[in-house]
Amino acid sequence: MPIQSGLLHEDRRPNAVPGPKLMLYAEQASPITIKLLEPLQPVARKPEGSRASEGAASAVSAFHIGFVSATTQSAYQRLFLRAIITSIAGRGVFSDSYVQQPLRYPPACLSSLHNGPLHSSRTPPTPSPRFLLKRQPSNTTMPETRNIVFLGASYAGLSSAHYFLRHIYPRLPTDGNIKYRVLVVDPSSKWYARHGSPRAIVRPDLIPLDKIMLDIEPGFKQYGDKVHFIQAKATSWDEKARTVVVQKADGKTESIAYWALILATGTKTFSPLFSLQGNSHVEIERSLKSIHSKISSAKDITIIGGGPAGVETAGELGEYLNGAAGWFASSPSHPKAKITLITSASKLLPALRQSISDQAQVLLKRVGVEVRFNTKLYSSGDTADGRTKVMLHDGEELVSDIVIQAMGNQPLSGYVPEHLKDTKGYVVQNNQTLRVDAAGARVYAVGDVGTSSSDGIMDIMGQVPVMETNLKRDLLAAHANAYAKPKGKDRLFEKNTKETQLVPIGRSKGVGAILGWRLPSFFIWMIKGRDYMMGNAGDKISGMEVKKESVWKQEELFQ
Repeated sequence: MPIQSGLLHEDRRPNAVPGPKLMLYAEQASPITIKLLEPLQPVARKPEGSRASEGAASAVSAFHIGFVSATTQSAYQRLFLRAIITSIAGRGVFSDSYVQQPLRYPPACLSSLHNGPLHSSRTPPTPSPRFLLKRQPSNTTMPETRNIVFLGASYAGLSSAHYFLRHIYPRLPTDGNIKYRVLVVDPSSKWYARHGSPRAIVRPDLIPLDKIMLDIEPGFKQYGDKVHFIQAKATSWDEKARTVVVQKADGKTESIAYWALILATGTKTFSPLFSLQGNSHVEIERSLKSIHSKISSAKDITIIGGGPAGVETAGELGEYLNGAAGWFASSPSHPKAKITLITSASKLLPALRQSISDQAQVLLKRVGVEVRFNTKLYSSGDTADGRTKVMLHDGEELVSDIVIQAMGNQPLSGYVPEHLKDTKGYVVQNNQTLRVDAAGARVYAVGDVGTSSSDGIMDIMGQVPVMETNLKRDLLAAHANAYAKPKGKDRLFEKNTKETQLVPIGRSKGVGAILGWRLPSFFIWMIKGRDYMMGNAGDKISGMEVKKESVWKQEELFQ
């Protein structure tokens, strides 16, 4: 590719990455990744009026190149490297007479802050001016680093990252010229085991905070420098430049260039009691402590939502405050609190058959919970005495000591360009291969953030092996040629459409079905109701839940 001109200058635009940048002009706009190390020495600008100095800022310095890679042919790489070395030897400026389109580059890769996990930490010896004029021997070339970025570290993100590190990473080529690095990004340093939240809400000693919120980073230490955990929130994504901008807790932003990108940011609930809200875990801790201080004295509690979270929470609160009915009674004899469950549907637990829904209502009544169907929340607000007033769609007002919103999920996809989302904000993906086809090569969505999910753990369990198999095939095919496609057929995700849901109601009862088979109450207690599966929470952090690879017998790898 003929290069027209290039110069080193300081970008003084707002929010620009500090330090000198190399600005290039060429006849095509192809992505280039450049690593600039510390300046060797300041040099003078070209005389005013010279063609290459037009538009340059005042600060121009000579740099040596620490890393150069391109998604183009090797002949162009050699030309590009020779042009840069020539420009440095010529006091930071070179020029030629060709066309004028700018060459696009990922801004993060031009950062002079190269000691962090996003950049290579290997610094070659400072070359002499004579050495700069010569082509470097191949044995001194730094390996190209390709980032495999996982956005999100909840159910789908943690499972996907551990699966990749355990089963996919060891099978990637290790030829010395290319190094793969895994980056896991999440705004929280802790994983919230939200499936245990209905019981954790009731009393802190039932499921303590240190059991339901577990540190994420220690689980990745077993993989050494193959993986880096970054506590940050994704704020924007440029699928054309193949970069994601993340914001850390201190407000600083950084741009990450990726070779492969896995979107696993999930969804959030309306209440911070049931999920992270796309930020730190501190808000959940604060919400749990607040409700713990109110429950023991509450006389009137309203729960909104007739799905699993609402039914489970109502059952836990009912048994804790009111106890359970006796052998021949349908409700508690001396209830302490009035508990009302409101749902806009005509039955509880819409994913289950009517007979199971009816049984759930019977068990809720047994712990003093009244269910109101076909009722919608219109608005809510605090009263002067610290209670909460709820306005229903028909104009009725309810005043309660505690109101818990346990309905609805919203995708955490604010960083995703609008043209890659559907009208509800979910990432549009190929619902079988799980690729985000419109976002370019090697981009995938897994878990609740994508259009293929039904907001359930069963979907995640089925999606992770499919996504990982296709990711592996894509990486192996593109190792030597970024545009190569894998041979054979892709692994396809098939959504489980059979009735599957387990819903404990109180400490000893529950309803549910697995793969269309209805289970008796005792089995619901044995599988989930005893401890809400918190005994296995550590397996999510350590990756033990994906210890065994899901082998696809039809796989045909690219050779």
